[in-house]
Formats: sequence, C-alpha cells, structure tokens
Amino acid sequence: MRGLKWLYEGPASYGVAMTAASIEGAKTLILGMLGDGYPLSEIGLGFEADSIPVTSVGLGRRELSFGIGERFLSALERQDELAQDSVIIVAESGAASMLKEDTSLILEGFKSKNRNRVILSKAHPIRDLEYKAAEKTLLQLGQELAAPAQRSKNPSVNIIGPSLLGINSKGDMRAMGEIIGSFGIEVNAVLPLGATLHDFATLPKAWANVTTSPEISVGLLSFLEKEFSQPYVSDLPIGFEGTRRFARGLGEILGFESRVDTHKADFKPRADFRVALVAPPELAEGLAKFLSEELGLKGVLASTFLKGYRDRFAEGLAASGVKTITTDDSDIIKGEIESFEPDLILGTYNESMVAEETHAAASIISAPADRFHFAQANISLLGTKGAERILGLLTRAGA
Repeated sequence: MRGLKWLYEGPASYGVAMTAASIEGAKTLILGMLGDGYPLSEIGLGFEADSIPVTSVGLGRRELSFGIGERFLSALERQDELAQDSVIIVAESGAASMLKEDTSLILEGFKSKNRNRVILSKAHPIRDLEYKAAEKTLLQLGQELAAPAQRSKNPSVNIIGPSLLGINSKGDMRAMGEIIGSFGIEVNAVLPLGATLHDFATLPKAWANVTTSPEISVGLLSFLEKEFSQPYVSDLPIGFEGTRRFARGLGEILGFESRVDTHKADFKPRADFRVALVAPPELAEGLAKFLSEELGLKGVLASTFLKGYRDRFAEGLAASGVKTITTDDSDIIKGEIESFEPDLILGTYNESMVAEETHAAASIISAPADRFHFAQANISLLGTKGAERILGLLTRAGA
C-alpha cells in the first residue's frame, strides 16, 4: 500500500462535521469504532477548547456483541440536553457503517422525545469524501429547513458557501457582502458559517443566490432554483474582469445595470515569471484566468484535488493555455510543481512546504492547512480588492 504524505480531503464524517460546526448551536455526533481517529482539534480551532461542537462515540466489543442502541441513545440524549433550539446531525465513520446497524430506526424511536431537530446525514461514509459530504450536508439542511416564504420587498440574495471548510471564509463572506451591497442589493442570509436555523428557514425570501464556494454549494443552489425559482450565479468574482462578469450575471438575474469600478491592471510581469496554483476547482480556475488572461502571465500551472471536476476544470482553462492537473496524489502534485519551477506557489499548506524546498515564494490560499494556519482569516481573493491583493503577492515575489 502506498502512503501519501498529504491528504487533501478527509473522510465523509469530517465534511459533515465541518459543515455542521459552522452553524450556531448545531451539534455533530459521529458514530465510530474505538481507535477511529477524528481531527476534532482541527474542527475545534474556531471554538473554545471546551466547547467543540463535535462528539465521537467510540463503539467497542460490547456494541459488537449487543448492538449500538444503548450507547447511541445515551449520546443522543446528552447532545439533546446540550443543544438549545438547534439541530443534531448524526454521521457514521466508514468502519462503523460496516456494522450494518439500522441507525435510522434508532433515531425514529428517539425523535418522539427529542427537543432539538435530529438529522441523519445522507453522506455515504465510505464512497464520499470531505467536500462531497459537505455539499450533501448543506443540501440536506436546506431541504429540511427551508420554508416557503414571500419574496423580500427589495431585491435580495443569499450568500451560500462560507464555512469552516475554507480558510478564508470570513474574508470571503465580508468581500461578497461588500460587492453585493455596492449594487444596492440586500443580503438575506449567509450560510452555513454563523447561520442559525432561522437563516435556513428564510432562504426562499431571497430573489437569487450567490456562492463563495461552489464545490459545496451546487447541490443546495440547484435545489433552491428548482423548488423556489431562485436563479443563482455560480461564478466567483476573481480578478477585475471576473468581478465585472459576476456583476453582469447578477444584474441580468435581478434586472439592474451592473457597474463595477475597476481598472485594467497596469501590470507587466517578467516574461519568465511562473506561478503554480493548487485549490478547489472554481478558485483555481478563476485565479488562473486572472493571471493568464488579464495579467498576461505565460507560465501558469493550475491544479485541483477534487477529481470529479477533472473534465470541467480542463475545459474551463483550455482557451487560456494554462496547464492543468487534477489529482489528489500529493506526490504527483509535488513532482509537477518541482519540474515547473515556479517563482510563486499559491496552494495548501502542503504546497507551502514544497515552496520551502524549492525556494519559491508562497501563500496559503486553500484548505487543508496546518493547524497553525487554519484559523479563519479575514482576507479574501474575491472582488477588486482581492485582485489588488494578488497583484501585491506577485510584486513581492519579484514578478
């Protein structure tokens, strides 16, 4: 068996927990076998040490012999006491799922006396990984909680996508709010980061939806479009032209003339300057287009670790002449970066380590990140301010 030095995605239970932990007051209960390891310290970095909203239930020999019912119910009752008018999300680890216990039946019996809403995650504990599980969890919460409502009097949008899964979510949330506000559009709800159950319930009041993380939002965006006739913009406002394109798309949906005060970047990079990117596909694609199409960089390598986006990612950058890689094998990515010999590397914590070895400049722009870098940042690469920030990174790297 080949071991990887770095895993870009955790198991499904991690994606469920990161989404649920983003919601105010929500609790996550993970059923796992004794010995299963869960990065609870990572999940809890946005919280006080004694109030991590994720609990793992270690199932051992007794549960193998007599079933999980007693231990599971005891853990549920404890979480139901701790939560207040919120939601408890239950997920299984891959190992626990192999017990083939009817968890849903146990939950049905518990729901007759519970005080909080209890949801059994639909994410598959083995087939799904972190991002897909996060997407399914967000969709499931929207399906369970969104209630029919009259549209807001003035045009408004929901911002869907900021979560503990992203290292720049707070900054992205603020940046997207500023962009929306500059058009005179109101923000109806932001989720899941900092959201309440009420925010989920009021989703249908908005006229449209935008996202800061399409990879975990597309399921919910599609559901809201189908069930509540809410169109959405899936493009990220990255770069000057990317921000104008985002504004045009939202303007067409909401019926306003989009005006974005941007300027063409007065930037002439070195002819041999090279940048390597590693990020979720929409972020990597947006940055690659900004660097190659707007700034004129000839040497751009773009990589994403979400393999389900392979064809779409390659097609999206085909016209830009950018070399693309889609793999979750950190050894392959490291090898490609080293042979590319970039001057600047933008990626995860793993790529920052590659930069140290190759003496390239680097900036961490994507999870997963080392625990020392995972604290929610207040920066963003979205909008015109984000474009200026990228220009600053290039300048400091000697472009």
